[in-house]
Amino acid sequence: MKEFLCETHFLNYSHPNFSSFLSNFEVQPTQKNTAIALYEKVRDAFLYDPYHLHLTKHALQGSFILGKKRAWCVEKAIVLAACARKLRIPSRLGYAIVVNHIGVEKLIDYLRRPEIVFHGYVELYVEGRWVKCTPSFDRKICRLTGVPPLE
Repeated sequence: MKEFLCETHFLNYSHPNFSSFLSNFEVQPTQKNTAIALYEKVRDAFLYDPYHLHLTKHALQGSFILGKKRAWCVEKAIVLAACARKLRIPSRLGYAIVVNHIGVEKLIDYLRRPEIVFHGYVELYVEGRWVKCTPSFDRKICRLTGVPPLE
């Protein structure tokens, strides 16, 4: 499990931006409840925005992403994975091809296909198993589109 707790170039959780981001975060009585609260914090901290992608090595560092107000799935996944590691919850990033169900027409035009080829998600090791989660769609964007947020 050590490798899933280590800091990396992208999951640079010792950067002061992570301490600031987590300054009001309360660790819960159980690791599971802490993971859920952390997921919700990251999910709702950024407005979901898949239209301003920055794929440079620097722009995909967690500390850089924390300086933004909008983020797409990969960026949110990076922040969640780094925060989890900072709180000693093992994490790993995952990528998949998915069909987006929010903002479909505009996104299909933008991507020129119905699938998102580089969707980012996180796996957290909680209660002895890996649990997949995707903090992409924040409460505000879900409210605007009439889609319930992922819990």
